[in-house]
Amino acid sequence: MHYDLDTATGTTRYVARWNRNGSGPGQLDAIARLDREQPNIREALEHCLISTENRLVETGLRIATAMHLFWSIHGALSEGRRWLDRLLAHQSAQPTIIRIRALYADRVLAALPGEVVAGTELVEEVLALANHVPGSEMKTLVLFASGRLALFDGDTATACAHLSLNPPMV
Repeated sequence: MHYDLDTATGTTRYVARWNRNGSGPGQLDAIARLDREQPNIREALEHCLISTENRLVETGLRIATAMHLFWSIHGALSEGRRWLDRLLAHQSAQPTIIRIRALYADRVLAALPGEVVAGTELVEEVLALANHVPGSEMKTLVLFASGRLALFDGDTATACAHLSLNPPMV
């Protein structure tokens, strides 16, 4: 398949739709369908990585960010981190909402297998970026991420305090 911005944007919409509707009735069918789409999603991500267009790199970050729940469910944590790390390294470190969300997704995948040090470093980076983005939405996301990290690290007091927040959808 030939990938361009329109095709990659369509892939982003598909994955985002799954992310919103990936639970509840029909969840298993939705997961199976997304599983069948993995070759196309990987091709879209690879295309976004080799592109010199910043818009395509951002599109890749949107796809990978939306995929983090799927990768968590499938136990494909390393694959998810690999895509997110590569895309984040390919994009400028400007404090954008998509970068903060991608760092959050990367942090979630890092914390699940017990990579507390990597997760802590990512939370610190996300917090530094969130301070440059107007509004409290991103700060809430950072605190929620910190709560998840605390949970995996055994710090239940911090986890309870931060996980009680309602973060925006990633």
